[in-house]
Amino acid sequence: PHPPVAARAWAWLRTDAPALIRHLWKTQRQWLALGLLAVAILYRPFTWFWEIWTIPDSPLSYQPLVPLGVAWLAWMERDEVTARYGELTYLFPTDSPKRRGKLWPVLTGCFLMLVAYLMTIPPLAMLSFLLMTVGVIYYLYGPHILHALRRPLGYLLVMAPVPNVVVSMATQKLQLGCAAVAGQILHLVHPEAKVVGTFIQLPNYAMEVVGPCSGVSILFPVAAMTIWLALQRRMQLFPALLLLCIGGALSLVMNVLRIVMMGMIGVAHPDLAKTIHDMNSIAFTALAFYLTFLCANLLARRWSLPLPALRRGGAAATPSDGGYYSDVYAGQFPTVADVAAQNSQTLRKNADTQTAPPVAEKGEPE
Repeated sequence: PHPPVAARAWAWLRTDAPALIRHLWKTQRQWLALGLLAVAILYRPFTWFWEIWTIPDSPLSYQPLVPLGVAWLAWMERDEVTARYGELTYLFPTDSPKRRGKLWPVLTGCFLMLVAYLMTIPPLAMLSFLLMTVGVIYYLYGPHILHALRRPLGYLLVMAPVPNVVVSMATQKLQLGCAAVAGQILHLVHPEAKVVGTFIQLPNYAMEVVGPCSGVSILFPVAAMTIWLALQRRMQLFPALLLLCIGGALSLVMNVLRIVMMGMIGVAHPDLAKTIHDMNSIAFTALAFYLTFLCANLLARRWSLPLPALRRGGAAATPSDGGYYSDVYAGQFPTVADVAAQNSQTLRKNADTQTAPPVAEKGEPE
């Protein structure tokens, strides 16, 4: 006999799944057409991004993992989203304008995607895709749910391709800077060490600080992970920027240590130093982010924002509990708690009026 789980799954596939498919086809088939259209529109831009991500030693190779960070941040906001959706359902009917948004962000994103497709501009294609994603959520659920998802949707901007001019300029500047600093450190150990541009001359060994060792391949991923960490900790703007600067400084320190280690090893084992030079920088990236994480723990004790309000036991607030709204939306429309307090106050006034003794008019005996 089949295991119980397999038997239940097979029974669901035979009975419930066909009915569910028919129901979705009758009620939601318009989304299938839109999904196929979106796949057709996004296929070519996706190939552009894939070529950028798969370049050897690409500083943007971390971008395919950004949706995982977005999913994590969205999961963290589930209590606020659930509470706001519950209150909107309680306060407004389904066809209320407050429940939905406008369609213009989606149309604007489609127009920009068409322009990017015709002119082959990958950054514009990514920005238009992000605008369409935000526009769909805004149209389906309105501004209140969109505001609740502002952190994960904002993190999607990390997927925007950095222009090649910026990457090349940063690579060149960091090559010269890291080579100069590493050369000064190596000079303390080997007084014969000399630095000429991006070349470091050591006794019996010479190396060039090229693109893979420039530090960009460590700096960009650590910056992306630091932004995610600041959003995950709900940090305010100043501590988040401070943490981002700390992460960038630690990335450059790790890259300088990498070059120094190659120089120290290259004097005795040139082949091993060449292997370290050509290897991926994942280990140094992980170490830099770990140190940034430790610094975030220190900053979060003072500057982190409070988590969303929860009921006892960890469940999200519901309309019957009074709901949860951030300060931004607290005064736009009354919550269930406000309505209940107003009703109870009105009933109390009515009861006091009915039970109060009659007041004697002036000139009449009491």
